[in-house]
Amino acid sequence: MFDIRHISRVAGAAAVGVLALGLLTAQGAAGPVTFADDAVHPGQVSSAKRTTGWLKVVLDRSRTYTVVGDGFEQSASATTRFTVPAGWYTVTAPGGTVTPGKVRVWAGTQSEVAVTFHGTPITGTAVAVGDGFACALAAGGTILCWGSNESGQLGRPDYSDYGLVDAVAGIGTATALTAGAEHACALLSDATIRCWGAVTPYSWLPTPEPVTGITTATAISGICALLSDGTVTCWGDVAVNSKGLLPVPVTGISTATAISVGHNDACALLSDGTVTCWNPWNHSAPVAVTGLSTVTAIGVGGNHACALLADGTVKCWGDNGEGQLGDGTHHKTSEPVPVRDLRHVTAISAGGNSTCAALSDGTARCWGSNDSGQLGDDTNRSASTPVSVLGVSTATAISVGDDDACALHTGGLITCWGSHHSGVVAGTYASSPSPLLVRGVRGATAIDAGDAGGIEDSHTCAVLRNGAVRCWGANDSGQLGNGTRRDSSRPVRVKGLRTAIAVSLGVGPIEAYTCSVLSGGAVWCWGANDSGQLGNGSHRRSSTPRRVKGISTAIAVSAARGHTCAVLAGGAVKCWGVNDLGELGDGSRRDSSKPVRVKSIRTATAISAGGGHTCALLSDGAVKCWGENDYGELGNGTHRRSANPVRVKGIRAATAVTASYGYSCALLSGGTVKCWGENDNGQLGDGTRRHSLKAVRVKGVRGVTAISAAGGHTCAVLSDKTAKCWGYNMYGQLGNGTSAAYDDDIQMVGRPVPVKTIHAATSISAGGPHTCALVSRGKVVCWGGNAFGQLGQTPLRWSGMPVVIEGP
Repeated sequence: MFDIRHISRVAGAAAVGVLALGLLTAQGAAGPVTFADDAVHPGQVSSAKRTTGWLKVVLDRSRTYTVVGDGFEQSASATTRFTVPAGWYTVTAPGGTVTPGKVRVWAGTQSEVAVTFHGTPITGTAVAVGDGFACALAAGGTILCWGSNESGQLGRPDYSDYGLVDAVAGIGTATALTAGAEHACALLSDATIRCWGAVTPYSWLPTPEPVTGITTATAISGICALLSDGTVTCWGDVAVNSKGLLPVPVTGISTATAISVGHNDACALLSDGTVTCWNPWNHSAPVAVTGLSTVTAIGVGGNHACALLADGTVKCWGDNGEGQLGDGTHHKTSEPVPVRDLRHVTAISAGGNSTCAALSDGTARCWGSNDSGQLGDDTNRSASTPVSVLGVSTATAISVGDDDACALHTGGLITCWGSHHSGVVAGTYASSPSPLLVRGVRGATAIDAGDAGGIEDSHTCAVLRNGAVRCWGANDSGQLGNGTRRDSSRPVRVKGLRTAIAVSLGVGPIEAYTCSVLSGGAVWCWGANDSGQLGNGSHRRSSTPRRVKGISTAIAVSAARGHTCAVLAGGAVKCWGVNDLGELGDGSRRDSSKPVRVKSIRTATAISAGGGHTCALLSDGAVKCWGENDYGELGNGTHRRSANPVRVKGIRAATAVTASYGYSCALLSGGTVKCWGENDNGQLGDGTRRHSLKAVRVKGVRGVTAISAAGGHTCAVLSDKTAKCWGYNMYGQLGNGTSAAYDDDIQMVGRPVPVKTIHAATSISAGGPHTCALVSRGKVVCWGGNAFGQLGQTPLRWSGMPVVIEGP
């Protein structure tokens, strides 16, 4: 825990920009750097002669990076070509990935590095870490929390963990916050306090509740508050009644200036620089800590505590089995002992069995237990003396939990490190023994996970608010659109697109492609083109976007397995690509590398291309489909294919349509869903595995606002912003935490099951082996198969529960 008053005051200093994060290499920014490798390239001039070369740094987004090396140091925020002495150079970028990070520049030649930034960093004025969760105080007084939620400590009533960084509702304007083991509290602008989570052993509060009778609080920590008159009050083991939490005054304290509460103890810093401590759970009387007289800040952890002295040194006392006292021993002591080799400290925080300090030069040092990487030194070795937190150079405050730690940086950026258990680190479920930026993926307006028949070509794309498109996953056909054919687990920017409004993925068992509608009505496609599915009159693949010929008024596009269709502004539909099953709807079976008009469709409002068929939603709520019909996917009561559109029986007042391999579904105006066609995997959602030539109602879903079908499973967003999926679940694509990879009995789920941890969904896209959802404030989460990084995660492991995408 930490002294929130001290943290907030320091964090209020003027920001100096993103560069201030200082996620630099060990060289930092301290002048010339000498690299071990000083070999001379054959035929080149020795770097010792100071001859020059060129170093070009290419950015995909305007953010700041730093070039350091051979007596040279410069920062920039745009693609730049530097003239530099021949030698080695390191490029670092807060919040970005640099490839390569270290580059040799030879005399008279040009070397190039690329900087890719991922996601939008969370910024705040304070950060607090509990046991497996963390919260940040953001601009405007909003509290953002992420991680474990088993006791409601994220302020969400479902008690599900939540890797996403999201706002706690019902607080008002907060000015400070604190995190206990399994709860959090906020100090509000009116000097009142609200808490949520396991505030007491007897009461779990899934949403914020007021602490009764407190109207003059100036600081909070754990379950205690410092009042404006210098007294302290705590709500320990008092249960919640109908009026809220009931605080009890701490006897004998009247001159407190700061407080800190740990697992079992609490301490107060008094105005004379001394410290007194007590057990807040049983309301024991405070006892003075001997040997302390010039304390400026305090931090209480599991069973130890530390004090920051006026001279910038630190003393600690209590348990020391993991070296958390920092004196180089493992001997416990009730007398404060100096932390070895530690000076110029500006802030401290003590967690479970570890302690961290922020120093005046912006660096951070930690000591104690390190089994989860909570010391941030890129190891798992415990330390009984302070070790440097890797890459931190602009820290203004620090907070330590049981197995995690976070630092607040100049400019408000937040980095975290430590355990993976609940998603504290960077808002993901990944461990990191070194700091990572906490990100909230924002800015996405549309997503598509494609409709893969297998896992060979899976990728995902998102449209951002600024009109850019970013894609990630498999890229063997250039379907990511970045000019390469390299797979990427990180979102990469599609080249040349700046005004996109929608994106659609065409994927199959061999090759894949992508199409996007731009704001002016043009359609651009990229990737595989063996059947002319890019619509540019050729059959040449392209790893960058190419404009579809003859399309200038499109309002929607849908790509499938080798054919693509677009709805035009007047309601007509044009399609192009493979047509052996009649999926282009022009009455023929001839492929076309240019758009052809679908017959008899004049009032379409939406389109969905499936594996071998296509369906269109009409303005009167009817649905027409054409193409393959082996399983009844055209919904007209027959098995006959049709190269011309036929009306789906029993569908009226539809508001959305989705087509996949062998089946289709429609969302009706009342919020129900009907599906028809193949049902081997239970994808029709009627509780059976019988195919259906006519539309059947999906059981157990009401209030549906969006649907998506792909690869044998179907998903829906409900009016309460939750999501449900049903059908094939080999790779965990239903998002309910299970996978047939480990249990054959759950390979197919014929009725809708809730997607875990989804509470703010606005749209959903089912792919073949994976699924993605767009949630509040433009964030993206995905779950299921991850063979090519389509979940945006490395290592490439599947996930039966949603994980946050660190971009776009």
